Amino acid sequence: MTPATMTPATIDAACTDHALAFDLLAADPQFHRIEDHRRDAMIASALASGVASADDVRRRHGNDPDAIAAALGIPVEVSATPADYGSTLVFAEYLSRPPRIVLFPDAIGRVDACLADAAMRAHWRIASARSVYVAHELFHHLDADAIAHLPAHRVTLFALGRWRWTAGVAALSEIAAGAFAQRLLGLPAHPRALDLLAAARPVTPSREHLPRAAVGAPSAEAVG
Repeated sequence: MTPATMTPATIDAACTDHALAFDLLAADPQFHRIEDHRRDAMIASALASGVASADDVRRRHGNDPDAIAAALGIPVEVSATPADYGSTLVFAEYLSRPPRIVLFPDAIGRVDACLADAAMRAHWRIASARSVYVAHELFHHLDADAIAHLPAHRVTLFALGRWRWTAGVAALSEIAAGAFAQRLLGLPAHPRALDLLAAARPVTPSREHLPRAAVGAPSAEAVG
């Protein structure tokens, strides 16, 4: 299935939030270090973190990403520099010093071109993806990648006796940020689907991407 043939119905059938989150996790440099039995629990935790954060923010500030950014004193800037780095397409970024959100209109324009189709626009219930990416970056400001640094979500890089050197999984923050934007804006699916449409990538998951039942919580690892 290619993006050109996708419809709202095929998106609903093929792109569960878990499958879209798995796509993000699979692209992380640490993915091969994550045991199979831990992956589903890590994804579920990241998705839940994004939802909980969105619910909290919505109670305090409403659901307009620009209004939330203004309330938090976070400027939203537009970059004149394209953010297309070959196989990597950057839609927005959060910079912490000083805190600000930077949008890349060329990349967001690719998503908006996909939303030009009336059926696709009606399905996503947005005319432009700008608000999606502002919301995504707001999560990074609010949570500062905390989800990626939880002990239970770290992977072992090297072990020597009882000492273990570990690293976080950056993709978990991206999964959570997408879930935050989805919840805040009431989107029908994790916005990773929009990223893939803009990048002209297929979004049909394989069977291994689908969640397994009764996955136990991952155990924490000691840091040497």
